Amino acid sequence: MDSTDYEKENRIFTYLNEEIDKCIANKKDDVNYDFIEKASKNYLKSDNIVNKPNNEYVINMPMDRTIKTMLCFFKSIDEVFYNQAKDIIEQKSKTELKIYEKEKMQNIEQRDKEGFAIYTDHPCIESNGKKSVIHIHKTEKIIDIYAIVHEIAHTFCNNKNNNFRAMYTENLSIFFEKLLSEFLIENINSQQLNMEVQNRTNEFSSYYNKNALEISLKTKLTRIKQENGVIKRQDMINCQNEYDKESYQILNLIAAFDNNMNYSSRYVIGDLISSRMVTNYELDPNSTVIKLKEYISYMNAGNCKEALECFDIKLEDSCIVSLINDKNDYYKKLSNEKSKNSIINTIKENDKSDLENR
Repeated sequence: MDSTDYEKENRIFTYLNEEIDKCIANKKDDVNYDFIEKASKNYLKSDNIVNKPNNEYVINMPMDRTIKTMLCFFKSIDEVFYNQAKDIIEQKSKTELKIYEKEKMQNIEQRDKEGFAIYTDHPCIESNGKKSVIHIHKTEKIIDIYAIVHEIAHTFCNNKNNNFRAMYTENLSIFFEKLLSEFLIENINSQQLNMEVQNRTNEFSSYYNKNALEISLKTKLTRIKQENGVIKRQDMINCQNEYDKESYQILNLIAAFDNNMNYSSRYVIGDLISSRMVTNYELDPNSTVIKLKEYISYMNAGNCKEALECFDIKLEDSCIVSLINDKNDYYKKLSNEKSKNSIINTIKENDKSDLENR
């Protein structure tokens, strides 16, 4: 190795150690990072069922049609969730729904007098303690209903505890997204929509796999840094061999999401826990809705352990395999799902039927 190569490698490892130091500094108290590391590693080993998403959506879904379908979906699950969603739509809630076209976005740094963003660069929900604002970028494609369902589901659980936000904040939203996919396939008789639902599911699964890779690397290297004081060349080689990645790919993953291990972990954990919820729901919808409300009550009270026990989940190694199996079963089932006899043949802009009263 000549001096130039040595200097380059030295810069890489200086950078890598600095980035991992930032990850360590951003760790949250009382978050089970050992469980997250093991869950992420096993997640990557599990069956990769889905095909590569193509990001193509051709079915037009005007926003009023999307809202009507969304309300019909929540009503099919439970009146409480339906009424909460309906209140948001009818502006009877402390949560405001803002829908705008992404191409018309302005400076995302702009804030209104209440401190909320005027525009955002992705669908999200903000809260100032008194009210919340849901931001949705209108595309008038199927992705709109997923975005609205996801963000409204966040309003069902209001825990602001760091532990909750670091690990569990995506559980409910991903759960409702998964039920939405099944609802659309079962209730709208359209082969094209079936394909687009499958494609959206593929996008989600690919995203969760990417998060699992990132969080697995970060937790592994964080543990090495804390145990040994420094990440060395052999550590990088081991990671390259284990994850089949080049060094620059590893560095890019380490630097993702502002050196924060918590952001990606919540999606990996969310995919696993939501799959257990879906498994329960498919076996007994009524009982699962009761459990879901108990889960929300526990989470809002900060009792995360008791909330997870509603679905027989413990943050222990022995639970990881069964959660992975539930996740694999869900994606296998959806990938093989065929459009059934429709209770909604088409949902058109001028549809005379009132889906909310079905």
